[in-house]
Amino acid sequence: MTDDQRRYIVVETAVGVLISAAVSVLFVFIVFGGQNVVPLAGHVGVAFDSLPQSFMIVLMSILMPTFLTRRRLRFRTYLRMNERKRISLPRNALIRSLALAVPAAIVCWLFHVTILPIVSAPEWNFFSLLFYKAIYGALLSLIFSPVAIYMVDLPWKSGEPFARRQAVASNRTGLL
Repeated sequence: MTDDQRRYIVVETAVGVLISAAVSVLFVFIVFGGQNVVPLAGHVGVAFDSLPQSFMIVLMSILMPTFLTRRRLRFRTYLRMNERKRISLPRNALIRSLALAVPAAIVCWLFHVTILPIVSAPEWNFFSLLFYKAIYGALLSLIFSPVAIYMVDLPWKSGEPFARRQAVASNRTGLL
């Protein structure tokens, strides 16, 4: 991997981490704002809230870098990350994101339901929750954003000449 590719992955991951932490904080204020104490269990608790948070953070941590990297790869061939993939993912960015976000959200929710009650207090104060959710959202993005960037593939074959790729891309755009 070249220095430009490493730098690209680090910068895009850092941006994703900051955005995910900020979105997590925003939703803590929206969902739990005004509560001094938030229960761990229950449908209004921290554990239940981890399911939609995990799903959305993972979904956006895969979907947005996939779109942005594909767009950049159209004109910057030096960013090409991985010619040989070890796993096969759907080409459609939304389906790809959903295919990874759903199982990740379930695993994260199971963690929150099984492990967190053992190691955590049954109630959290608001600022502890705010800090936890920001760190949790950032960590999810830190895990999934680089994977999404590294696994990006293009809607065309890599051996096609640039003019052919550009024509195919413009035809697709015209059909949308």
